[in-house]
Amino acid sequence: MTSSSTGKPDTSTGKPGTVPVQARPGRSGLNRTVKLVAGALLALVIVWIAAAGSNHLLGLATVALMFGAISGAWAMAGGLGGLFSLGHAAFFGIGAYTTAFLFAGHGVSPWLGMVAGVVLAAVFGACTTWLSVRFRVRGSYFALVTLAWAEMLRVIVSNVTPLGRSNGILVPYKAEPTFADLQFSDPRAYYALAVLYAVVVTVIFMVVKRTRFGWRLSAVRGDEDAAAASGVDVRRVLVAVMALSAAVTAAGGTLYVQYMQFIDPELAFSPTVSIDIAIRAVIGGPMVALGPLAGSGAMTTMTEWLKMSVSDSPAMNVLLFGVAVILAGRYFRNGLAGIGASALQWIGRRKERHDGS
Repeated sequence: MTSSSTGKPDTSTGKPGTVPVQARPGRSGLNRTVKLVAGALLALVIVWIAAAGSNHLLGLATVALMFGAISGAWAMAGGLGGLFSLGHAAFFGIGAYTTAFLFAGHGVSPWLGMVAGVVLAAVFGACTTWLSVRFRVRGSYFALVTLAWAEMLRVIVSNVTPLGRSNGILVPYKAEPTFADLQFSDPRAYYALAVLYAVVVTVIFMVVKRTRFGWRLSAVRGDEDAAAASGVDVRRVLVAVMALSAAVTAAGGTLYVQYMQFIDPELAFSPTVSIDIAIRAVIGGPMVALGPLAGSGAMTTMTEWLKMSVSDSPAMNVLLFGVAVILAGRYFRNGLAGIGASALQWIGRRKERHDGS
């Protein structure tokens, strides 16, 4: 409809369809504000831990950040790409073992070991995903395939003498630790490195999600056949996102082994590691950049509370984590980030009703 005097579209009809268009910018602005506030609060917590945290708290925060970032790498494939993996311990272990083997056995810099581990993990992830996509292995079957690959690596490493067999590899601690060796005398240096790693992974996640590659992933995740019909190379997109996820995970394995100074097949390739990585992302929200970090922080906090208040038994921890995952899947399907999204929707509806009145 147009105005008879100006010939321009008539925006004063008051039709219901015109109201949401005006309401969206406000809601989008509110969403950005909440994200900025959440990021600021997270930054304040990180700075406070670095400035006033005890060595025990620094250690907990360092591991939580490392595994939160690794869960962010998992979310690139499992969240954005829809490739639910239960075998990310394979990539974590490749990065850790490559670095430990080269550094402990041959004196190669951990930075070069990280590069080698990243390349090996990316190739391994690309090959396993290519085979799965080639033979149309999807959903729960894909999760089982990735779990089997990680278990295969655990068995192989447990029987290879140069890799320490089931005893693992002890990373030597230099008398004068340096940044070149990824070793530090001050625990805050490891903490700072974990923060940097988490920031880098979060930025990569955001870039992937907002680029054309991310839109292709979203299309493939929604309907592979429709995406292929619209010209998306499904196989290439899925292989690429898993290779990226594997590479970023392997970098975390390098940082972890230099921090712990030890690695064995159970620590590297155990199904428990894969499940831990996935759960942190699922609890936090695998579709939001800060979701895995939030999930990792929540899991670490819960674990410490269970140790002090309930039981130090690993079986009890697994039981309670299982209950937490069931409750999250039932009531908060989008993780902790979904709680924030629900709150935003409630605030938006209240604001619209207030503006309408």
